[in-house]
Amino acid sequence: MTLALAHYEASTEPQTAPHNLDAEQAFLGAILYDNAVYHRVADWLRAEHFYDPVHGRIFQSAVDQINAGAMCDAVTLKSRFEKDDGLADIGGTEYLSELVAGACFGNAAVEYAKIVFELSRRRELIGIGRELIDASTSDDDINPIELVEATERRLAELTGTQEGEASFTAGEALRAALSAPVEFIETGLAGFDDLRAIAPGLTIIGGRSSMGKSALLCDLVLRSAQRGRSALMLSNEMNARQIASRWAATLTGVPYFHIMNGTMNRDQADRVSEALPEIDRLPVTIIECPGVNIAGIRSRIRRWKRDQERAGNKIGVIGLDYLQNIAGSGGSIYERTSDIALGLQTIQLTFDVPLVVACQLSRAAEHEKDKRPSIRHLRDSGKIEEVADKIILVYRDAYYAEREPEESDTSKEMERRERASSRLVEADVAKNRQGALGKVKLRGDMACNSFEDWGA
Repeated sequence: MTLALAHYEASTEPQTAPHNLDAEQAFLGAILYDNAVYHRVADWLRAEHFYDPVHGRIFQSAVDQINAGAMCDAVTLKSRFEKDDGLADIGGTEYLSELVAGACFGNAAVEYAKIVFELSRRRELIGIGRELIDASTSDDDINPIELVEATERRLAELTGTQEGEASFTAGEALRAALSAPVEFIETGLAGFDDLRAIAPGLTIIGGRSSMGKSALLCDLVLRSAQRGRSALMLSNEMNARQIASRWAATLTGVPYFHIMNGTMNRDQADRVSEALPEIDRLPVTIIECPGVNIAGIRSRIRRWKRDQERAGNKIGVIGLDYLQNIAGSGGSIYERTSDIALGLQTIQLTFDVPLVVACQLSRAAEHEKDKRPSIRHLRDSGKIEEVADKIILVYRDAYYAEREPEESDTSKEMERRERASSRLVEADVAKNRQGALGKVKLRGDMACNSFEDWGA
């Protein structure tokens, strides 16, 4: 059995449908070797796309086990296929081990899956074409217009209705809006709640390094969970321990670096220990996903949302930290960022969730006299400004004041020190499709990852 990829060459026999068994074998081997490969193709690859029905059954069995949270490899699948006549014809259960031996790795697995998918679509196109020829050349009294319309419907089905896609008349859409108005997520921060800043949509929290964008994102996810809504934190920057330590710091007032480093004193350790039951009760999930791409984000959100809805839970904030760490395609940074931004917009529209994403701003803001950011400072922004429903820009003057040289003038030095010790965090709601624009003043404790209204 040859497991290396062979490019498909059209058969001289017209009855031979386009297929590539080598690609199917290599991809199946990849899944059995590394189950994580499945999540990169879960959005679009199905068992029926495989030309060999045995390969389709192997794929479906693998999918069932992976979605059930079980490990799937040649050993665990063996019992399922011991009585499979089709598999017996090509080598029995030993064939599963041969698939693993010929597995491909990394991005090659996704490319093989694309070949399997595209050849499946070609076979379907051939089928539609043959049916059209048969109907057109039959002796039956066929209405050409009806035949064209029927073929168009088949081609539309072949293209595939995207998940979440729907069509409405204007009246239907308005009635839907009146019967189910946008449900804003309360944060407990008066400035954000007055502006209705957090709601289903794509929200970008932009800021330069150390401005507090990740801290604010973590805080909003926690606040959502504290109000009984299931929340999700996707992180390709911090690990789960760092995020949980930040939340513990928020709840206890113990600096999170003491929690992370194990340098708490007795009183601090007691406070964190006392907070553990409350943290255990929070309806929040953390998923570490370094190097994740848009398809991976989509599959993770789909699975999480499906589980929450099955449990009857209300959906809260989904946080993602951060945009520039998402793997994307494109020749330039602009193209890559645009691809990622459009992908995030599609995810949000598909699942209708409050998707809040941290985003690094360009250094250009630091070269200006007033270092407060604006929308134009979105780093290599691509389509970010266009696709975002809301943009919140975060700024801390204290960060820059701490790094300014000491003033020789006493009054100016006192002013600099006062600025450096300030906990003022400015959150500029610079774009808001579902509410008003405005600047929100927060008191932020960066060490404890906590925020409150400035006037509280």
